[in-house]
Amino acid sequence: MVTIREILNKLKWTNQIDNYVVIFVSRGGSPNNEEVVDLSRIISISRDGFTYINNSGRETYILP
Repeated sequence: MVTIREILNKLKWTNQIDNYVVIFVSRGGSPNNEEVVDLSRIISISRDGFTYINNSGRETYILP
């Protein structure tokens, strides 16, 4: 099975990460319970997830 880390790292290494978004089910107050993350906002990719700057300018960690 391919992990989110492997996918994100491949996009990063091939300079394609700015061309994609991730859409996931959110338990927060998002419309339709969906979050959309522009991958150009990612600041770090870890073993278990990734951190990005949200629309409010805050760092947000996503654990798939």
